[in-house]
Amino acid sequence: MVPRRNLKVGIGQGYFLATPMQLTLATSSLATAGSTFVPHLLLQSIDTKTGDALPYEYKKNKFTTPYPDANKLDIVHHAMWRVTNENGLGLLLI
Repeated sequence: MVPRRNLKVGIGQGYFLATPMQLTLATSSLATAGSTFVPHLLLQSIDTKTGDALPYEYKKNKFTTPYPDANKLDIVHHAMWRVTNENGLGLLLI
């Protein structure tokens, strides 16, 4: 990645395209040290013939992405924490 494009990507512009769900999955992967979860929005469905409520069957994720260097991941975790704490820019949105 070209250095001058880093800021554009960081604010959601530029040549990097991702859906909100993809960004959520990537962020949760960083936050949980590689343990990701299958995102889902469905709680239950209704059988149109019987009217019975059928609970959603949660599927376990088939992959994880372990991060080899825990020290670097600690730096990322601390940076993520500081966004919403210690006068981080995330506090301006609250």
